[in-house]
Amino acid sequence: MAIDMHTHLGLPISGPASDVNIVVEMLKKNSIDGALVMPRAGLRSNCIDHSEDNNHVLNFCKKAPDYLYPSFSINPLFGQKALDEIKRCKEEIEVNVLKLHPWLQGFSITSSEMDAVAAICQELGVVIIFHDGSPPYCTPMQIARLARDFPGLKVISGHAGLNDLWFDSLLAVKRYPNYYICLCGAASSQMQRIVDEVDPNQICVGSDMFEEFEDILWYRWESFRKLKMSNTTRKIIENETPKKLLGI
Repeated sequence: MAIDMHTHLGLPISGPASDVNIVVEMLKKNSIDGALVMPRAGLRSNCIDHSEDNNHVLNFCKKAPDYLYPSFSINPLFGQKALDEIKRCKEEIEVNVLKLHPWLQGFSITSSEMDAVAAICQELGVVIIFHDGSPPYCTPMQIARLARDFPGLKVISGHAGLNDLWFDSLLAVKRYPNYYICLCGAASSQMQRIVDEVDPNQICVGSDMFEEFEDILWYRWESFRKLKMSNTTRKIIENETPKKLLGI
């Protein structure tokens, strides 16, 4: 069972509602047996109602509960409203993963607002997956600082630092056991080195697929499947690590 830990879903207000059957068939066609679905609200700074988008993703995933796993988003700059939404998503609708995109949402991982979010996520057992690799707001070393200061918090480098900062993510994941890497955007040679040197229990795979773009799903997973590793390592990365992070 291969689980994609980085896919996106659009908002209803952006056009016709997504067809869950099309999305699931797209995943199956590419031999993906499950996917973490992220709200698109976390891709822009002017969203004022994350709850609406979070509910949209939740309701979409409920149509294929054994296949699609919802995540949610907030903006730390919203202060107490953001913290309340984290509690609601974890305690009321039982969603375990928070997606943040500091670069597009316009906040710094090093801010006091982000520390407040990290603290409540650590308390509630919420995993945070970050877009990373886009300075100055979201770099692997900034995520590593959270891993250091909040040792009970699981953080995921959502793009393995991309091509420019991948080595920083490699250094961070080796140092902090609560730091995870999602192979999603780094070059093949960079991913191979990560797989060769990192505990597979700290690695997962993602495509960054939007429901209307199948090509990137195929490309990212084909790139991963060409890497050299043992069958045991591949099973851990594709299945066991994602399940641990998703809490399933």
